[in-house]
Amino acid sequence: MKQEISRLDREDVFVSPPLGTEISAVPDPKPEYTVTNNTNVIMRVGALVGKARRKWERDGPLATYRAGRALALDRASKAVAPIVLTQFDLARTEDLIDDHRITWQVKLDESTAAPDARTPFGVDPSSRGFRNLPRYSYTDQHLFVVPEVELVGPDAIPVIDDDTIVCEAIEPSGEEGYRLKQAVARTLTDRRTIAEMISRDPHQELSYACSLVNSWDNYYHWVIEHLPKLRALEYLKRNRDVQVELVVPAEPPSYIEESLELLGYSLEDCIGWEGGVVSVDNLVQPSFTEPTVPVCRWLNERVGSEVDRNGAAPACGDERIFVSREKARTRKITNRAEVSTVLKEYDIKTYTTEDLRFDEQVELFSRASLIVGVHGAGLTDMIWADDCAIVEIFNDVIKPPYFEIARLLGHDYHCLRGVSTADDTYNSDLHVDVSQLRHLLDEIDRSSGGESN
Repeated sequence: MKQEISRLDREDVFVSPPLGTEISAVPDPKPEYTVTNNTNVIMRVGALVGKARRKWERDGPLATYRAGRALALDRASKAVAPIVLTQFDLARTEDLIDDHRITWQVKLDESTAAPDARTPFGVDPSSRGFRNLPRYSYTDQHLFVVPEVELVGPDAIPVIDDDTIVCEAIEPSGEEGYRLKQAVARTLTDRRTIAEMISRDPHQELSYACSLVNSWDNYYHWVIEHLPKLRALEYLKRNRDVQVELVVPAEPPSYIEESLELLGYSLEDCIGWEGGVVSVDNLVQPSFTEPTVPVCRWLNERVGSEVDRNGAAPACGDERIFVSREKARTRKITNRAEVSTVLKEYDIKTYTTEDLRFDEQVELFSRASLIVGVHGAGLTDMIWADDCAIVEIFNDVIKPPYFEIARLLGHDYHCLRGVSTADDTYNSDLHVDVSQLRHLLDEIDRSSGGESN
């Protein structure tokens, strides 16, 4: 048996070089394990039995049975979903451009330069320490009006003629079915949807509609992938005299409601999506929205102008912000007291964005000169900032979206690698080397002409 080594004693914690310098690949810090497939299966079964026993002791037999049934349905639907998808044509932007069924289309903007091949720390994208999601293609952005569509299931999957799925509503083309399979799996376990598909009786019919529904709707996905769909909707309204119904989640988080209301869309005037099947005569469908420069610029200008109109303080670019994850369930800093001491030394204030209204977040981050935070949706707010330094802190697993957004927006991006404290490395809490954090903050202050401590 291999000798067990304390993971907090590892020395492979890295600080990224600044953008514009050559980056050589570094080894994947995740330790290698020599576990046979059979042993792995036995370990998983044992863990499942343990969870079931604890559930029985805590909640009783009925709750355990229901949880087991839900788990079985979930596993079965995920296994069947890829088979179901083989029965459909999958239409992406390039397919819709040439589709004779499309009644109207326009190119919203030209493609922007795709991110270069670099990754934070130069991590090999094929390694276990890199998770390449979301996977954007950064292609031209189009707007389509698709006739005779049915929106189906919890994710409002657009289906044309019972045989074609409009993938642009669910995922970027680079993910090649990753999210789509999950959306289909959720549909297969939704009783309302199944009943209405069998009866062939949609519970509602709409003339023009635009859907902002998707199960991937945390703060990052909502702001980057869904809210900018309003750009396409407003373009259509300016150029065609049509009334478009906006379809939104039935019980949305506060940031969805607040952002829509800020832009002039009251939930009372929207259709709350609860699953099932809805027939749409004309679906307003943009290409899958990605964080291109035009999209981020539209968000900054459109949202920022509304915040300014509501009397926000003028931006002065002097806020030094740490984005707290204390209210998150995962990826928390275990040596929080040590990190807090360092933050105070550098006059960095801690904010819990869950406690702020959407417009308050926009106003705060528009004044940021430095944003520090563990990888997570809170870093999305960098899009409201101008000429800002970013410090993204990772556990063992690297994900690239904020690295890419920072580069596209011209922010001064830096990253720091902590150490995961659990085997579930992506969602694991992490330990941060405070000496590395001090070193990085000193570098940022020196490069910006500030005084380092």
